[in-house]
Amino acid sequence: MAKKELRAFSDLREMLRAVARRGGTKTALREKRDGIYQDISFGLLCEETEALCTALRALLPPDARVVIWAKKSVACVRAHLALLTGAGVPVPADAALDAARVAAITTRMGATAVLCDAARAAQLPTLEGVRVLTLEELSACIDSGRERVTAGESAWAQPLDAHATAAVFLTMGSAKGVMLSHANICHTLFGIARMTAIDRDDVFLSVLPLSHAYEYICGMLSPLSLGATVVLGEGLPHLLRDLRRTAPTCMVSVPYLAEAIYERLCRDIADHGAEKRLRRTTAVAQAVRLPALGRIVRERMLARERALLGGKLSRMLILGGNIDPSVQEGLSEFGILALQGYAVTECAALAALCADGCQKSGTAGRALPDCMLDIYNVQPDGYGEIRCKGPNVMSGYLGDEARTAEALRDGWFYTGDFGYIDADGLLHVIGRKQNGIRVAGGRVVSPEELEILLARGTLVREVAVVAAPDAKGKDYQPVAQILPDRSAFDAMMGAEATDELLEHAIGEWVDEVNAALPAHKRIGAVALVEKPFARDAAGRILRTALTTE
Repeated sequence: MAKKELRAFSDLREMLRAVARRGGTKTALREKRDGIYQDISFGLLCEETEALCTALRALLPPDARVVIWAKKSVACVRAHLALLTGAGVPVPADAALDAARVAAITTRMGATAVLCDAARAAQLPTLEGVRVLTLEELSACIDSGRERVTAGESAWAQPLDAHATAAVFLTMGSAKGVMLSHANICHTLFGIARMTAIDRDDVFLSVLPLSHAYEYICGMLSPLSLGATVVLGEGLPHLLRDLRRTAPTCMVSVPYLAEAIYERLCRDIADHGAEKRLRRTTAVAQAVRLPALGRIVRERMLARERALLGGKLSRMLILGGNIDPSVQEGLSEFGILALQGYAVTECAALAALCADGCQKSGTAGRALPDCMLDIYNVQPDGYGEIRCKGPNVMSGYLGDEARTAEALRDGWFYTGDFGYIDADGLLHVIGRKQNGIRVAGGRVVSPEELEILLARGTLVREVAVVAAPDAKGKDYQPVAQILPDRSAFDAMMGAEATDELLEHAIGEWVDEVNAALPAHKRIGAVALVEKPFARDAAGRILRTALTTE
């Protein structure tokens, strides 16, 4: 393992220059083009970024906000880096959005340019004062930028303000623009470097859209800052294929994806009757006192199963929601360290993280170095609103002083999430405050907490908990919408499988979960649904769509 250089950067230009000096010809980015994986080195990425930054600086107004509406690619990442290092302020937009939504975002964010591919550019309506740049034009821009750099006109000659806005990230259905500075982002990069063993020998698979701050910062900028290689995946539908072909060691995941990966591994174990081997492997690995040696045991004894994921996956950063602790522990049995974190866009993507060698299932770990976490307005059940303080906290919401004043008070950022800190000082995130179900007695129940419990059922494929009036019609109660796993039920019951029996089995499982819950948290009713729930690009259930189902 290469010795990791722990270094705090003042801005992202300094970061890129430093890793280019150290990395040189080492691969920074890898993508599949024309059916072949192609690489770009740290040295070339830095040189092309400086050239592109210089060219774009001549085309755009100072500090121009640029909406980037494009599928992830080397050209797209290079454009982001060029803006971050001095050409402007990137505003990443989901590539799956339609042109009308992107036009609305462009207007609302006060952007002066949109960067996309030629096909998307043709769909955009005309926007006054907004320049449309295409990725196809950028190769020519790089050439012209090189000439300017050679002539001594590099945009990088002008210093960056570490506290100026580096990027704007959209959140809450694109309604809010979170302004993050270089200092904010660089603090998160340094925090990840200090809290994990990720180093320049690692290969990261970038799976999630760059429109999500935690993929942008933790899944792209963080590995680059450590000199690791980032492989740009072909998209969520191709995840397993990307894992097998690129053999990454690390990735950023959301709970939904991590659970799907674990389910695939378990299914393979069951299909090959290898349950005894898994139990034996786990027992042997646990008997080994050295964690590193235990991981080697798992990797060797479960080589066939691990080959489904490329054979080298050893670490996942689980962000964007809570993962079922049983899944987290199950992944560790396959030699995959699942590090839960607390992803908050307003805290430069990450407010807390379980450090390597100091993780506890079901928790989001501790605050990043030099940051603080606190629970505000604690309720009778011990929960309260999570608030954060530190150099990773945003400067505010773009053009929205009222929301900024509401979220930033007395030096704290109020997250809008419920949680608590346990006796070990570890953060437990329960769910979104806005999703809370206010039941009788004025107590608030988190639907996310109940969903994790219900999802453990063998016959439960997906579950969403919503609020519905109770029998008296005066208060609300939690109600579960469940998509049953009919294939598992058919395999279990054979010819005796009927809808009535399935409904009864699901009901028995809900009763079992209710029996372990306090009265105010118990599920009041169950509705079986036929279709999977609508989800966003990160796999999170779209709760606004549940009310119409």
